[in-house]
Amino acid sequence: MSDLRLGSEIVFKLKQSGAGALSDLIQFFTSTPRVGHRVLAYHAIGSLVDGDLNSIYSLKPAEFRFHVQAIRDFVETQQIPLLKFESPITDGLCVTFDDGYRDLLTEAAPMLCSASIPFHLFANPDLIESADSRYLSTSELIELSQMPGVTIGAHGFFHHKLVEIPETQLRDELRHSRTWLEQTLQKETLTMSYPFGSVNNTVKAAAISAGFRRAACSQWGFNSAGDDEMMMKRVDMWSGDTARSMRNKFFGSWNWLGMFT
Repeated sequence: MSDLRLGSEIVFKLKQSGAGALSDLIQFFTSTPRVGHRVLAYHAIGSLVDGDLNSIYSLKPAEFRFHVQAIRDFVETQQIPLLKFESPITDGLCVTFDDGYRDLLTEAAPMLCSASIPFHLFANPDLIESADSRYLSTSELIELSQMPGVTIGAHGFFHHKLVEIPETQLRDELRHSRTWLEQTLQKETLTMSYPFGSVNNTVKAAAISAGFRRAACSQWGFNSAGDDEMMMKRVDMWSGDTARSMRNKFFGSWNWLGMFT
Protein backbone atom coordinates (compact mmCIF):
# COMPACT_ATOMS: atom_id res chain seq x y z
CA MET A 1 0.00 0.00 0.00
CA SER A 2 1.41 3.44 -0.93
CA ASP A 3 2.21 6.00 1.77
CA LEU A 4 -0.42 8.32 0.22
CA ARG A 5 -3.13 5.67 0.44
CA LEU A 6 -2.12 4.63 3.95
CA GLY A 7 -2.11 8.25 5.12
CA SER A 8 -5.50 8.89 3.55
CA GLU A 9 -6.96 5.81 5.23
CA ILE A 10 -5.63 6.82 8.65
CA VAL A 11 -7.05 10.34 8.38
CA PHE A 12 -10.38 8.98 7.14
CA LYS A 13 -10.60 6.41 9.95
CA LEU A 14 -10.06 9.17 12.51
CA LYS A 15 -12.80 11.28 10.90
CA GLN A 16 -15.07 8.24 10.64
CA SER A 17 -14.57 7.47 14.33
CA GLY A 18 -15.46 11.04 15.28
CA ALA A 19 -18.50 11.07 12.98
CA GLY A 20 -19.63 7.77 14.46
CA ALA A 21 -19.34 9.11 17.99
CA LEU A 22 -21.46 12.16 17.12
CA SER A 23 -24.04 9.94 15.41
CA ASP A 24 -24.13 7.69 18.48
CA LEU A 25 -24.88 10.75 20.60
CA ILE A 26 -27.70 11.81 18.27
CA GLN A 27 -29.05 8.26 18.28
CA PHE A 28 -29.06 8.23 22.11
CA PHE A 29 -31.85 10.83 22.01
CA THR A 30 -33.72 9.16 19.11
CA SER A 31 -36.40 6.59 19.85
CA THR A 32 -37.94 6.27 16.37
CA PRO A 33 -36.47 6.53 12.85
CA ARG A 34 -36.75 9.79 10.99
CA VAL A 35 -39.39 9.71 8.29
CA GLY A 36 -37.92 9.71 4.81
CA HIS A 37 -37.12 7.93 1.58
CA ARG A 38 -33.76 6.27 2.29
CA VAL A 39 -31.56 5.54 -0.73
CA LEU A 40 -28.57 3.39 0.26
CA ALA A 41 -25.49 3.68 -2.00
CA TYR A 42 -23.13 0.76 -2.65
CA HIS A 43 -20.42 0.10 -5.24
CA ALA A 44 -18.60 -3.25 -5.25
CA ILE A 45 -18.72 -6.54 -3.37
CA GLY A 46 -15.10 -7.67 -3.57
CA SER A 47 -13.80 -5.82 -6.64
CA LEU A 48 -11.19 -3.07 -6.43
CA VAL A 49 -12.90 0.32 -6.81
CA ASP A 50 -10.86 2.92 -8.68
CA GLY A 51 -10.03 6.00 -6.61
CA ASP A 52 -11.16 4.38 -3.34
CA LEU A 53 -8.27 5.75 -1.28
CA ASN A 54 -10.07 5.00 1.98
CA SER A 55 -10.94 1.38 1.12
CA ILE A 56 -14.62 1.83 2.00
CA TYR A 57 -16.46 1.16 -1.26
CA SER A 58 -15.64 -2.53 -1.71
CA LEU A 59 -17.32 -4.80 0.83
CA LYS A 60 -16.30 -8.41 1.26
CA PRO A 61 -19.15 -10.86 0.50
CA ALA A 62 -19.44 -11.79 4.19
CA GLU A 63 -19.70 -8.10 5.08
CA PHE A 64 -22.41 -7.55 2.51
CA ARG A 65 -24.36 -10.54 3.82
CA PHE A 66 -24.28 -8.79 7.21
CA HIS A 67 -25.65 -5.63 5.54
CA VAL A 68 -28.45 -7.57 3.86
CA GLN A 69 -29.51 -9.03 7.21
CA ALA A 70 -29.33 -5.59 8.85
CA ILE A 71 -31.61 -4.16 6.15
CA ARG A 72 -34.12 -6.97 6.59
CA ASP A 73 -34.06 -6.61 10.38
CA PHE A 74 -34.59 -2.85 10.15
CA VAL A 75 -37.53 -2.89 7.73
CA GLU A 76 -39.22 -5.72 9.64
CA THR A 77 -38.80 -4.32 13.15
CA GLN A 78 -39.66 -0.74 12.14
CA GLN A 79 -42.33 -1.80 9.61
CA ILE A 80 -40.77 0.35 6.91
CA PRO A 81 -41.32 -0.79 3.30
CA LEU A 82 -38.62 -1.73 0.82
CA LEU A 83 -38.88 0.52 -2.24
CA LYS A 84 -37.60 0.65 -5.79
CA PHE A 85 -35.60 3.75 -6.68
CA GLU A 86 -38.29 5.00 -9.07
CA SER A 87 -41.10 4.48 -6.52
CA PRO A 88 -43.00 7.54 -5.22
CA ILE A 89 -41.03 9.40 -2.57
CA THR A 90 -42.39 8.13 0.71
CA ASP A 91 -41.12 6.64 3.96
CA GLY A 92 -39.10 3.55 3.10
CA LEU A 93 -35.72 2.19 2.03
CA CYS A 94 -34.19 1.31 -1.31
CA VAL A 95 -30.81 -0.11 -2.31
CA THR A 96 -28.67 1.24 -5.16
CA PHE A 97 -25.30 0.43 -6.74
CA ASP A 98 -23.09 2.60 -8.94
CA ASP A 99 -20.87 1.72 -11.91
CA GLY A 100 -21.72 -1.90 -12.77
CA TYR A 101 -19.21 -4.21 -11.11
CA ARG A 102 -19.53 -7.86 -12.07
CA ASP A 103 -19.74 -8.95 -8.44
CA LEU A 104 -23.18 -7.34 -8.29
CA LEU A 105 -24.36 -10.27 -10.42
CA THR A 106 -22.19 -12.98 -8.88
CA GLU A 107 -22.22 -11.97 -5.20
CA ALA A 108 -24.76 -9.29 -4.28
CA ALA A 109 -27.74 -10.20 -6.46
CA PRO A 110 -28.17 -13.77 -5.11
CA MET A 111 -28.17 -12.45 -1.52
CA LEU A 112 -30.58 -9.61 -2.26
CA CYS A 113 -32.95 -11.73 -4.32
CA SER A 114 -32.96 -14.45 -1.66
CA ALA A 115 -33.89 -11.81 0.92
CA SER A 116 -36.55 -10.31 -1.41
CA ILE A 117 -34.79 -6.93 -1.42
CA PRO A 118 -35.21 -4.99 -4.69
CA PHE A 119 -32.22 -2.99 -5.91
CA HIS A 120 -31.27 -0.48 -8.60
CA LEU A 121 -28.04 -0.34 -10.61
CA PHE A 122 -26.76 2.87 -12.17
CA ALA A 123 -24.73 1.40 -15.03
CA ASN A 124 -21.98 3.07 -17.04
CA PRO A 125 -21.97 1.84 -20.66
CA ASP A 126 -18.30 2.63 -21.27
CA LEU A 127 -17.30 0.46 -18.31
CA ILE A 128 -19.69 -2.29 -19.43
CA GLU A 129 -18.14 -2.27 -22.90
CA SER A 130 -14.56 -2.17 -21.58
CA ALA A 131 -12.26 -5.17 -21.43
CA ASP A 132 -11.98 -4.79 -17.66
CA SER A 133 -13.18 -8.06 -16.11
CA ARG A 134 -14.21 -6.25 -12.92
CA TYR A 135 -17.29 -4.97 -14.73
CA LEU A 136 -20.38 -6.67 -16.10
CA SER A 137 -20.34 -7.55 -19.79
CA THR A 138 -23.29 -6.51 -21.93
CA SER A 139 -24.79 -10.00 -21.75
CA GLU A 140 -24.33 -10.08 -17.96
CA LEU A 141 -26.03 -6.69 -17.65
CA ILE A 142 -28.99 -8.08 -19.59
CA GLU A 143 -29.02 -11.16 -17.34
CA LEU A 144 -29.01 -8.96 -14.25
CA SER A 145 -31.84 -6.79 -15.61
CA GLN A 146 -34.07 -9.87 -15.88
CA MET A 147 -33.70 -10.87 -12.24
CA PRO A 148 -36.63 -10.23 -9.88
CA GLY A 149 -36.67 -6.81 -8.25
CA VAL A 150 -33.84 -5.41 -10.38
CA THR A 151 -34.11 -2.03 -12.11
CA ILE A 152 -31.39 -0.20 -14.01
CA GLY A 153 -30.58 3.44 -14.68
CA ALA A 154 -27.69 5.36 -16.24
CA HIS A 155 -24.44 6.60 -14.72
CA GLY A 156 -23.17 8.80 -17.52
CA PHE A 157 -21.62 7.15 -20.55
CA PHE A 158 -17.87 7.68 -20.10
CA HIS A 159 -17.87 8.16 -16.30
CA HIS A 160 -16.81 11.79 -16.65
CA LYS A 161 -17.23 14.46 -14.02
CA LEU A 162 -20.14 16.03 -15.84
CA VAL A 163 -19.54 19.59 -14.61
CA GLU A 164 -16.10 19.53 -16.28
CA ILE A 165 -17.10 18.73 -19.86
CA PRO A 166 -18.40 21.17 -22.52
CA GLU A 167 -22.18 21.59 -22.63
CA THR A 168 -22.55 20.08 -26.11
CA GLN A 169 -20.57 17.02 -25.06
CA LEU A 170 -22.56 16.85 -21.83
CA ARG A 171 -25.89 16.73 -23.64
CA ASP A 172 -24.62 14.14 -26.14
CA GLU A 173 -23.22 11.92 -23.39
CA LEU A 174 -26.42 11.92 -21.35
CA ARG A 175 -28.61 11.19 -24.37
CA HIS A 176 -26.21 8.47 -25.50
CA SER A 177 -26.20 6.80 -22.08
CA ARG A 178 -29.97 6.62 -22.03
CA THR A 179 -30.27 5.41 -25.64
CA TRP A 180 -27.61 2.72 -25.13
CA LEU A 181 -29.37 1.29 -22.08
CA GLU A 182 -32.81 1.35 -23.68
CA GLN A 183 -31.57 -0.38 -26.83
CA THR A 184 -29.55 -2.92 -24.86
CA LEU A 185 -32.15 -3.78 -22.23
CA GLN A 186 -35.29 -3.09 -24.27
CA LYS A 187 -36.65 -1.17 -21.29
CA GLU A 188 -37.35 2.52 -20.74
CA THR A 189 -34.59 4.28 -18.81
CA LEU A 190 -35.72 7.31 -16.81
CA THR A 191 -33.23 7.34 -13.92
CA MET A 192 -29.57 8.13 -13.48
CA SER A 193 -26.92 9.03 -10.92
CA TYR A 194 -24.26 11.68 -11.46
CA PRO A 195 -20.75 10.18 -11.67
CA PHE A 196 -18.66 11.36 -8.70
CA GLY A 197 -21.72 13.35 -7.58
CA SER A 198 -20.67 15.95 -10.15
CA VAL A 199 -23.73 18.12 -10.79
CA ASN A 200 -24.75 21.75 -11.15
CA ASN A 201 -27.77 23.48 -12.69
CA THR A 202 -26.41 23.02 -16.23
CA VAL A 203 -25.89 19.28 -15.70
CA LYS A 204 -29.32 18.90 -14.13
CA ALA A 205 -31.00 20.74 -17.01
CA ALA A 206 -29.14 18.57 -19.54
CA ALA A 207 -30.28 15.42 -17.72
CA ILE A 208 -33.91 16.57 -17.86
CA SER A 209 -33.51 17.44 -21.55
CA ALA A 210 -32.12 13.92 -22.17
CA GLY A 211 -35.33 12.44 -20.77
CA PHE A 212 -34.31 11.50 -17.24
CA ARG A 213 -36.98 12.03 -14.60
CA ARG A 214 -35.12 11.12 -11.41
CA ALA A 215 -31.42 11.33 -10.54
CA ALA A 216 -29.30 10.49 -7.50
CA CYS A 217 -26.61 12.83 -6.26
CA SER A 218 -23.98 12.47 -3.54
CA GLN A 219 -25.57 14.69 -0.91
CA TRP A 220 -26.14 12.76 2.30
CA GLY A 221 -29.64 12.43 3.73
CA PHE A 222 -33.20 11.18 3.28
CA ASN A 223 -35.72 12.41 0.71
CA SER A 224 -39.22 13.78 1.30
CA ALA A 225 -42.25 14.34 -0.93
CA GLY A 226 -41.79 17.61 -2.78
CA ASP A 227 -37.98 17.38 -2.90
CA ASP A 228 -36.18 17.88 -6.22
CA GLU A 229 -36.32 14.46 -7.91
CA MET A 230 -33.22 15.30 -9.97
CA MET A 231 -31.23 15.67 -6.73
CA MET A 232 -32.12 12.56 -4.76
CA LYS A 233 -29.99 12.32 -1.62
CA ARG A 234 -28.35 9.04 -0.62
CA VAL A 235 -26.73 7.36 2.38
CA ASP A 236 -23.25 5.93 1.80
CA MET A 237 -22.77 2.37 3.02
CA TRP A 238 -19.17 1.42 3.81
CA SER A 239 -16.89 -1.49 4.41
CA GLY A 240 -16.37 -1.53 8.16
CA ASP A 241 -19.93 -0.47 9.01
CA THR A 242 -21.03 -2.12 12.24
CA ALA A 243 -24.53 -3.15 13.28
CA ARG A 244 -24.68 0.07 15.31
CA SER A 245 -23.48 2.38 12.54
CA MET A 246 -25.89 0.81 10.06
CA ARG A 247 -28.81 1.20 12.46
CA ASN A 248 -27.81 4.81 13.06
CA LYS A 249 -27.65 5.44 9.31
CA PHE A 250 -31.08 3.84 8.79
CA PHE A 251 -32.55 5.92 11.63
CA GLY A 252 -31.15 9.16 10.19
CA SER A 253 -28.58 9.87 12.89
CA TRP A 254 -25.87 10.39 10.26
CA ASN A 255 -27.95 12.88 8.24
CA TRP A 256 -26.05 15.83 9.70
CA LEU A 257 -23.37 14.95 7.12
CA GLY A 258 -25.71 16.44 4.52
CA MET A 259 -24.50 19.87 5.65
CA PHE A 260 -21.03 19.01 4.32
CA THR A 261 -21.79 17.04 1.12
